[in-house]
This record gives sequence, structure tokens and C-alpha cells, in this order.
Amino acid sequence: MTVAVSIVLSVGAFMLLPYVLASLCRKAGASEFVITIVEAFVKLFLFMGYMLLISRMKDIQRTFMYHGAEHKCINCVEHGLPLTVENVMASSRQHKRCGTSFLFLVMIVSIFLHFIFVLVPGYWARLFGRLLMVPVVAGVSFEMIQWAGRTDSKLA
Repeated sequence: MTVAVSIVLSVGAFMLLPYVLASLCRKAGASEFVITIVEAFVKLFLFMGYMLLISRMKDIQRTFMYHGAEHKCINCVEHGLPLTVENVMASSRQHKRCGTSFLFLVMIVSIFLHFIFVLVPGYWARLFGRLLMVPVVAGVSFEMIQWAGRTDSKLA
């Protein structure tokens, strides 16, 4: 039940709210393209605000405090090294498949893929189309983060 509520709140806060807020620009005569750009900035602002707000919570502060150490441990294990203090300290703090990076990537992919619906006529049709895109956005983002983990490309 908690997962379902979390998903509904996430979709509402990071998909529906930006769309509804950006749609208010329509009253000012903004084009659908401009509205989509505004929506992208609202999403970025909400995401950064969310990260800033949760970073004030004590439990989350501890999570963030050890985030780099977690990456070091994962890199140590993934490189086949024994999990010792020395090996972990020598491992990289950067991790290409970081969950936080994945969240940011989902947001960026959704912004780009939602431009597909700029020309779809009708408020409700665009909104419904974006909701249908949730699995596509998640799938594309997941494949990109998996690719980043497998490649040595500078793009990853």
C-alpha cells in the first residue's frame, strides 16, 4: 500500500503538477512549445527543491553523508577486490549506475519524450499521453543507466 501511495504522489508531484502549472501560461497566450519549456523548468525546480528539502531530514543527511562511501564499496566489489578498508579507500567515489543519477535521468528523459506530445491537440489527451509514457520513460532511462555501467564512454 505504501508503494502505491508513493507512486501516486510521485506521479502527481513530478508529472501532473508541472503540467498543470505550466498550462496556466496558456491564459497568457503562450504556445504549446513554450508551455512545454516552462513545464521542463518547473520539473527541474521541483526536483531540486525536493532534494533540498529532504536533505534537511536527519536520516537523509546520514544517507547523503555515506553516499560516496557506498559507491566506493560497490566499485570495490564490482572490480573483484576483497572488501577491505584499503581497497575501498582506493576505489572511485563515482558510480555510473547511481540511483540518484537514475532519478535525475528519468526527469531529463521525461522532459525530452514529453516534447512528442506538444502537437497533440487537447489538454486531457496530452495529459493522458504523458501518463501512458511513464513505462516508456522508465524503460528508456533504465536502459541508459545500464549502458552507462557497461561503457567507458565519456558520455556515460
